[in-house]
Amino acid sequence: EKASVPVPEKNAAAFEKLIDRERVQIQYPVPQLVRAARTFGFVDSDFDTDGICRKIRLVRVFEGRIYFHMALSMIADLCGVPLKEIEVVPGQRIVLKKAENPITHGREDITIPIDAQGMIYINWADDFEKAFNHLSYYALLEYEGVRDEVHGFFDEEEIKSGNTDRSLLYGKLSQLYTKFESSREPSARHQAWKEIVEARKKIYAMEKGYTKPLQDEIKRLRSELKKGKSAETEAEIQNLENFVTAINITLAVEKLRDHSVIMGLTATATSDIGVTPLSSEYMMVGTYHNIVNTILQKSYIRKTDPYLSYGLMLVIALIIGLTIQRLSAVRSVVTTVVSFILINAGIFAAFAFSRIWIDQVGVSLALLLPALAIIATKFVSEESQKRFIKSAFSHYLSPHVIDEIIKNPESLNLGGEMREISIFFSDVAGFSTISEKLTPPQLVTLLNEYLSAMTDIILSYDGTVDKYEGDAIIAFFGAPHPYPDHAAKLCMAAIDMKKRLAEMREVWKKAGQEELRVRMGMNTGNAVVGNMGSRTRMDYTMLGDSVNLAARLEGANKYYSTYAMISENTYLQSKDHIEARELDLIKVVGKNEPIKVYELLGKKGNLPDYMLSMLGKYYEGLELFRARDWKAARTAFRAGLKIVEDDGPCKTYVERCSEFIETAPPKNWDGVYKLKTK
Repeated sequence: EKASVPVPEKNAAAFEKLIDRERVQIQYPVPQLVRAARTFGFVDSDFDTDGICRKIRLVRVFEGRIYFHMALSMIADLCGVPLKEIEVVPGQRIVLKKAENPITHGREDITIPIDAQGMIYINWADDFEKAFNHLSYYALLEYEGVRDEVHGFFDEEEIKSGNTDRSLLYGKLSQLYTKFESSREPSARHQAWKEIVEARKKIYAMEKGYTKPLQDEIKRLRSELKKGKSAETEAEIQNLENFVTAINITLAVEKLRDHSVIMGLTATATSDIGVTPLSSEYMMVGTYHNIVNTILQKSYIRKTDPYLSYGLMLVIALIIGLTIQRLSAVRSVVTTVVSFILINAGIFAAFAFSRIWIDQVGVSLALLLPALAIIATKFVSEESQKRFIKSAFSHYLSPHVIDEIIKNPESLNLGGEMREISIFFSDVAGFSTISEKLTPPQLVTLLNEYLSAMTDIILSYDGTVDKYEGDAIIAFFGAPHPYPDHAAKLCMAAIDMKKRLAEMREVWKKAGQEELRVRMGMNTGNAVVGNMGSRTRMDYTMLGDSVNLAARLEGANKYYSTYAMISENTYLQSKDHIEARELDLIKVVGKNEPIKVYELLGKKGNLPDYMLSMLGKYYEGLELFRARDWKAARTAFRAGLKIVEDDGPCKTYVERCSEFIETAPPKNWDGVYKLKTK
């Protein structure tokens, strides 16, 4: 009768799940305490399959009666609720009807959510030693023997001090207890209780303060003892320390007044030690403290519905799968790691602030399993793609450009885009004549030696080799990886190629081989670049008028006996890095618009003095030529040839001046020279 109530007959079927078929008896506390108790309950602990105590059974049915856990019985008694007034709805809740909340002192129904087995999750507080107040049972046994002597000491100290606040507070405390017991309004009872607590704190502080003179005396005696041993002094110190201990015991025990106390074993040698989510060695008597704290604080842990958890896992798996399948392997890893951190932070936040327990393992696996499968596939695929790209492009793209393509493989899709690039065309002068003098193996060796040297230089400046057409090289700069200084890089590559060719000609000359002289045409402008061809065979190439113009400029070198001609666009974008001279205003075959062209001479500031002197005469002649002073212009160009006797542009203009002296062009001539052949 003290610990159970009968199962309601009208709802007996609902209580079937609360029956433990294997149980043969109810486990009660110490019999001597049970007989003296007003009420009691069973003292079972519940552990999950991993040996951790996360939840506790608050009710169970045995032999047709409902039994309550000791902690629930204690709360019911504390709140003034008889066991028969406890409402149990299996699988839903336990309700303590019209309970007096010991915190607010108001009357309310305390509702405790339970599962089908009558269990709740325990909201474990901090470490047992830190979260709750402790007092050795030894102090209770000693209290009766020291209480009167200690209080006599307090009274003497109060009289000596002449301060009667302590006695007045005890008197006030008695009145407050009477007021608390007689009040019926919750607000009045709560206010009276707050005043009781405040008065007791003041009394405790005063009585604790009475120990200070004793502590000071102990310190003084210890100082004397350092000067020399004295049995009398040692005995006096021992007596004072024992009395201070008695005072502390008295204060600690009396602090229990108006508190609820749970007694249990905490010695390390006892068997009542278990594992909780917070500790691998937890004094299981603390289970009762945590259950009471969970219920009175209403800090219930609610685990999400399984179907809701499954739905959340499915949504997370779909979102992460759809998200990372569009990303690269590396970005997929970053996205997965960030998502894992954010989701777990959200799970922790939900538990910390709302006490909602989301299946962390399940949700994390729902994120990681599909993500890892997709990432593994991506890494395998991307490694294969990288090997293909390096194999396919390593012969005509620089390693830097290949790395950029690997980062953005979508650029290899069939199709093109309009982009500003710098275009390079080169051709070996008189190659047909040279090829007739060589056997096929000799020709192949010579050509391979030349093409390899030129290609290495193009690639060193991040250029892209479009194709080889016999002895011709077609290349471009600024694609597929875009960079702003493509015109300057084109010119630097051409200058280095001219220098390398001069070195190779010396070697060929000494070996008695044919010497190659190469004409180069360069232009900067918009062109379509991209993969063009069929879906089974494609080339990364370029198309457009700018490309055609570069090809025309390569051929235009023949008119000026030059070997490196650049357009005005190329010159304007690279003039801070190069030395060049203006050649002419020309119309190439197939073009109606005239363009200004330049001869590429070398890198900025690297021209020898004799070239600078020759250029002075050249520009003097060019100015006179445009002023239609043909004779004076011819004289200036001839002066240039005295400095550099084989200068092609000076020779060209000498011939042109001689022609115009004989037959002057029309007065409306615009100075544009129209090329007659490609």
